[in-house]
Amino acid sequence: MRLFLLLSFTIMCAGNVYAANKQPADEYQIHADGGLIYNPLSREASRTGQLKKYSNVPVFRSSIKLDGFKLEYSIPKKADAYDVIPIKYRLSWNESAASFPAAVEATAFEDIKRRKNKPLYDLALPGKLDLKVAWLGSITANVKPELRNHMKVDLTDAPGAYPPFVREPFTKSGVVKAGDLVWFKFRIVNTGNTILDSEGFGGITFTPELYKINPNGDQELVGVPYNTHIRELAYLYPGESKEIWIMFRGADGFPQTYGLNTGKYKIRFRAIYRWYKHFDDYINMWMGNQMYVYDQPFTVEESARKAPIEQGEVVLTDGGEPDKLTRWIHTFEEFMTAFDCHISKPSGKNSVTGTLYLQTAPWTEAVVIKLIKSGDVDISADVFPIDINTDLLKVKYDADHQMNIVKDGLKEPVILALSMADMRANVQHSPYPEQTILNDIREMKKCGVNMLTTTCMPWLYESMDIPSVSGYGNEHINIHKHNSDGYKYALDAARYEGIPVEGWGSYPFNRNNTKDIALWLTGKSYDFEILPDWGISYAEPQLPEAVSSLWLYQLHRWGDNYFVNSNNNVPITIEDTQGMLRQDINGRWFIGDKAIKAFREWLKEKYISLNNLNRAWDTNYASFDEINPEEGQTPSPYMPSWPFLIYNAPGSAFYEWGKPLEDFDVFRTEQRVRNYEETINLLRKEIPNAVADVRTEGSNVIVANIDPQTPNPHFRHIYYSQRRSGVIAEIIQKSNLIKYHADYPTLPFTPTELRYIVRQSVEQGITPMYMPQFNNMRDMALNSKYGSEFQIHYNLPAPKKAVMMHVLTALYPWFTAVYEEGGTPGILWQDYECDGYASETQRKEMMLFKEKLNDALNEPKALELRKASPPDDTWKQSDKIKSKMSYDNIIKQHAIYLTIMEGEK
Repeated sequence: MRLFLLLSFTIMCAGNVYAANKQPADEYQIHADGGLIYNPLSREASRTGQLKKYSNVPVFRSSIKLDGFKLEYSIPKKADAYDVIPIKYRLSWNESAASFPAAVEATAFEDIKRRKNKPLYDLALPGKLDLKVAWLGSITANVKPELRNHMKVDLTDAPGAYPPFVREPFTKSGVVKAGDLVWFKFRIVNTGNTILDSEGFGGITFTPELYKINPNGDQELVGVPYNTHIRELAYLYPGESKEIWIMFRGADGFPQTYGLNTGKYKIRFRAIYRWYKHFDDYINMWMGNQMYVYDQPFTVEESARKAPIEQGEVVLTDGGEPDKLTRWIHTFEEFMTAFDCHISKPSGKNSVTGTLYLQTAPWTEAVVIKLIKSGDVDISADVFPIDINTDLLKVKYDADHQMNIVKDGLKEPVILALSMADMRANVQHSPYPEQTILNDIREMKKCGVNMLTTTCMPWLYESMDIPSVSGYGNEHINIHKHNSDGYKYALDAARYEGIPVEGWGSYPFNRNNTKDIALWLTGKSYDFEILPDWGISYAEPQLPEAVSSLWLYQLHRWGDNYFVNSNNNVPITIEDTQGMLRQDINGRWFIGDKAIKAFREWLKEKYISLNNLNRAWDTNYASFDEINPEEGQTPSPYMPSWPFLIYNAPGSAFYEWGKPLEDFDVFRTEQRVRNYEETINLLRKEIPNAVADVRTEGSNVIVANIDPQTPNPHFRHIYYSQRRSGVIAEIIQKSNLIKYHADYPTLPFTPTELRYIVRQSVEQGITPMYMPQFNNMRDMALNSKYGSEFQIHYNLPAPKKAVMMHVLTALYPWFTAVYEEGGTPGILWQDYECDGYASETQRKEMMLFKEKLNDALNEPKALELRKASPPDDTWKQSDKIKSKMSYDNIIKQHAIYLTIMEGEK
């Protein structure tokens, strides 16, 4: 008997068939001044009782003044690390002098020495945003195709050289040599009065553009960075500088896509900051506004020559206006930052009282209190040392944990990171990818990572020993060759560094070039239905056979370094997002004609007759052949390259929360499970204990028995995100071959929520392996005024909106909750395009977690419980597994790098 969803639906009418039993959900309130009150941290601290410990403690009391305002406040003298502490205040003003908005802010991240006793703004409530940018020079390289490793089916290929290009010397000149790859080096100095960083609510990113100047003077945009963004991973205080490399992904006809032809050009150096002065859904949701623009002209010629670097032109500074104080957010809370912005003066009053709730860090030296006014923008600030207690930061050893590496006879819990050396961090990162890739892995290890996972991209096959058979639409083939090189080099580096890699499948499971790669590997031709952009129909009966040929080749080449856990399981990760629920991207993946026909057959099996189906659906179909869920549905407007459909077609039976769409989502989940099981079973002929690790995007959680009418919006997201992505927990859990689930969470689940969902998932048979982007979580704040309409998304009784809030989330409490409840702590380390990477803050927290976990592991009782025999990996002794290195010795490459760097100096 097929599994039905937990929610009992009442069908209203075709075309408007979502659940009649709609219940409200918790939301964020709107202040009397019209601003959003976003206060998740104090809500959690109040629910758990954590705030009670600060109800009667010793406090500092003081006051500051600013242009008619007076701020009086009290701050606890001591706090436990990661606690949310109350900072009570009274703001009063002189009627004739004070101007609104006026903000009261507290921070717990500022470095006292680097502040240099100056009242500094930060990007949550920025002041002056200015830079000084200087172009330092460039490096040109030319590819030597004969250096590349070209994979052979039988693994007899000779090692190549990485990187497969020859670099010219670093050149300080206004004339750049034409070539296959060109990198530009810039120095950036923070000349404003605002601390710059890339984390959370406030954030900065560099998004340069490349223009070609035609003979008639017209300027044509011809390139942007491959990752769009050049990210800043550390705080940059006023007066401090840093150097960055920029490389452009050029237009068609540019050599190697990353190179330049002769001509006149300019680099438009742009700095973007998250901007909240006024509500603008698109700007607030995505990158933000320009804060600084600088144009740097240069010339490209066939040969290098010394020439002066032409003086660039500053086009925009300070975001174009000095006053950037928010006019739509009253209260905001994130890790280490909290503020109240009083948007308008309360009628008939000359004072207000309030409480800021600030989450401290273990390294917090002091709390900085700031009073900021608008108009003629100004700031007054004071600094109070605070005693942070870290004695309570302990990790409880979990003897029953499922994910362990066995090393020297002891079980060691897995800490996971996603390496994106292929997709985001090879030549795009610097002219020396052989070293930056190696250094990234070493930095991960330093932070406690002991297992890597990969993107599962089939770019590896761009280096086949035959002409490329890329199936990536309009993307440039040389990008994928460089990505393939970087991917293989990272796998070599992981071997060299002694860090295992999770076995991988493909991204997505049904990537459209699978049929061409399978032809190369097996000699067998597959006549598959190709879907728009990326996909092959999931309904193709031979799809698992074709997919397994890729997985087996990967096993034969790299399987010697595949992770085997202490239970002998070998997880094979499959990144396969088939739907999303976010403010910006909503919908289900396009499935195509063959899958729709398969759905009709599925319906016949379930309902037996058309009359039964029409009664259940409250429809009047004359034939099963009329049923087409995708007919008339709207493509997602934000991501046109991703074929998502929004199910809102007028008159369609397939409408959110309706019985027809419920059946469709069950069918899609069952189809997913069948494909994975058939592929894993083919892999099990060589890895007896292979199991699937399903990886999704969009804060999916595979937990059954989530109440769809829960007042918790995060849990409503879980419930309905499962359906959009076709990963309904009750169905996934029936499979004996799907044992793990990974996701890139952006919802900032609280520790309480995490403990519940991880514990439930583990008890229900699926071990979570979440890899959040802590530096920039994207909460969906349900409210009555700001954002996109979410009534249907969350099945609410009345119209409600949700707005995307960018927040910095503390990693240590997340890792602790996930590990102690049986899950695997992880992080998205290098997704520079999608704003998910390990910044300065996460690296500090990972080091702390590593220290506290080691303390727990080395307790006498834990040492006894950790004793274990090595897992059964005898399958690695197969003659088919070649431990193939793709490149020459890593140590040799490291030595070459050091020589080059010395020459550049």
